Amino acid sequence: MKKFNFWPLLIMAFLSWGIFMAVWTIDKVSGTPISEDRSFMGKYQDVDENINEIMTNNLKFLSRYKIVVENKIITIGKHQLKIKILDNSGALNKSANIIARISRHERSDKDIVLKQFSVSDIDYTSKEFEVDLKGRWLIDIKVTIDGLNGHIKYYVYKDGQVSIKKDFQQRD
Repeated sequence: MKKFNFWPLLIMAFLSWGIFMAVWTIDKVSGTPISEDRSFMGKYQDVDENINEIMTNNLKFLSRYKIVVENKIITIGKHQLKIKILDNSGALNKSANIIARISRHERSDKDIVLKQFSVSDIDYTSKEFEVDLKGRWLIDIKVTIDGLNGHIKYYVYKDGQVSIKKDFQQRD
């Protein structure tokens, strides 16, 4: 009687597993459209097509104005975002249009978009919003003044440490 050889079955099992994983990966990736990239608070195609103008416009904005977020620590509970837009003389600009997005790095279902800010003599204050998860957050701010757009991103970590994304580094 001839002894049965299991090597062909093992090779077929590995090949089947590899093909299954490739199909599964393609299926998962195709379920997330590229238009979901939210850099500069715009559609991927628009940002990709106009990135040079966006970056030039951002540099012009940041040479004239400084964006200061006063409360950068995000914990579980209710918050208000307080932002100052200062010109070169240090005076608060009161004609800014601000859009802010507070989001998680790994998911977009918890995004908080703030479009309404009240302006006072000292800062812009958002409506109250609630955070129900602790961990890393991203504060993405777009400010428009006289046709110039400024973008700044703050990465907020669970221990309260904050860093500014290097692409958007503004003057001190």
